[in-house]
Order: sequence, then C-alpha cells, then structure tokens
Amino acid sequence: MKIYEQKPNYLVRIQISKNDEESQYITLCETTPEDVEKMCIAVIDSLNLSPFIEGRRTSINIRESADGKNGKSRSISFKGLNPEEAMKQIINHINN
Repeated sequence: MKIYEQKPNYLVRIQISKNDEESQYITLCETTPEDVEKMCIAVIDSLNLSPFIEGRRTSINIRESADGKNGKSRSISFKGLNPEEAMKQIINHINN
C-alpha cells in the first residue's frame, strides 16, 4: 500500500472526522478497502487507547472509488485522537 501520487483507475479514500474539528483526507492506491480497514484498526489498537476516554468519537470512513464512481464504504469509530493526530499515525504506519 502506498500514498496516492498519480491518478490510477482504482483508489481508496480515507476521511477522518470528528464533530467541531476539521476533517482530514488520505487517498491511497494499490490496496483494497479491506486491507485499509485492517491497517487502520491495527494502528488504533497499537496506540492502546483507553475505552473509557471521555469526549466525542473520531470516525474513519473508508471508501473505494473506481473510474470516478464511489463504491461501498466502511467506518471505524474510536475516542482519544483528533483527526490530525489519527492521520499522522496512519501516514507514519504506511511510510514505515
């Protein structure tokens, strides 16, 4: 999996959002939504976030796009990171 640089026919888009905070976006190629979902879950699990953290949930929405048409989406929610921190963790995981 790698971060999108050119315009292939098949992409996987990630939107990381939380109420009252700016959303973050990552576009990936050469991967599937299933692999991205597994990777995001692994990144979140590796941070050992407490299930008892108070506050609003952060959502990661994963959507496939083929030839400019959006496909099915998947969603993961958790507490403890804002969208920018979550994006940095995901990009760091992909680049390492």
